[in-house]
Amino acid sequence: AFARVLKDSTALVNSVVIMNGRLAFPVRDELLEHSPQNREASLEASQWAGVEVTRQLYRRLYDPKKTGGLALDQRRVRIMNASLRIYESEIPDVTEIWGSPSITIFPNVRHALNMKQREFDQEAVKRPTAPKYCSLLKDSELFRQAWWYDGADEAYKPEREIRLEDETSVTEWKPIADTLSQFLDAYEQTLQLVETLQKEEQ
Repeated sequence: AFARVLKDSTALVNSVVIMNGRLAFPVRDELLEHSPQNREASLEASQWAGVEVTRQLYRRLYDPKKTGGLALDQRRVRIMNASLRIYESEIPDVTEIWGSPSITIFPNVRHALNMKQREFDQEAVKRPTAPKYCSLLKDSELFRQAWWYDGADEAYKPEREIRLEDETSVTEWKPIADTLSQFLDAYEQTLQLVETLQKEEQ
């Protein structure tokens, strides 16, 4: 929906942001809660939540219209990946979506990337995600809500579909609610710091 609006924008560049880690961690917790016996498999699969949503969005935005895409110019309407996570020495949020138009990499992620020799495949974002991960991710309602769209595989359809026009459902969706509350808390802490420094200067 955002991309359909942005394709008509007169701005030089527009971005649709995917915050990989802010999806992966709630998906992880949901999978662990529902299948504690599959702990290791759930932990591994959740690392691919943001990757698979990125790959799905990449296909939807940039594939030709004849294959179901919007055929957008990725120089003007960009996917921007953020909030990346490090899993021991692996960082699928970078290596498995390489080729996505824009990836924001914080210093801690850059440091982890530099800790070992890696191959970067410019076509990585176009690769299919392993079925074993998709099969487990499908058990997460949060993942299905992030991944599914009208016309997609019905097996991934969420029990509660979130629509943009339902503002309450959007702002209360866990990844968004957590992000907004953390950002607001950080803003309040910054305000308090500024006020403290101003008092000290007086």
